[in-house]
Amino acid sequence: MLDWIKTVVEGVAMVAATILLVEDEAGLISYLDSELHFEGYTVLTAQDGQAAWDTWQAKQAEINLILLDWMIPKLDGLEVMRRVRKTSDVPIMMMTARDYVGDKVAGLDNGADDYITKPFEIEELLARIRVLILRGQH
Repeated sequence: MLDWIKTVVEGVAMVAATILLVEDEAGLISYLDSELHFEGYTVLTAQDGQAAWDTWQAKQAEINLILLDWMIPKLDGLEVMRRVRKTSDVPIMMMTARDYVGDKVAGLDNGADDYITKPFEIEELLARIRVLILRGQH
């Protein structure tokens, strides 16, 4: 695991970490990539499930959190999560438009640590990311 670098920004403990962002909407990728970089995160991106799986296999030792859309091409988010969960407990947050309670339960039951529905406020997403990353380092 990479060495953790802690800083304090506005009274909130921050951790330098790498996030795998799996999303197929180019505009959302660009926005989140910019926001996450501004917050000090390293961001790897994948626009489909197969690219996410390939990136995970190649760089899993560097990845501290996966932000995972459910409805992505090639392999859906649940399949990517199932594969990752066979060998890792890296924090995974589902980030999806699927807001039906049954979908949320399925996501969480299949291994998601958190689940946020689109649209969301960036401040809430960033807070959830901080919590998952800080928990993941213990």
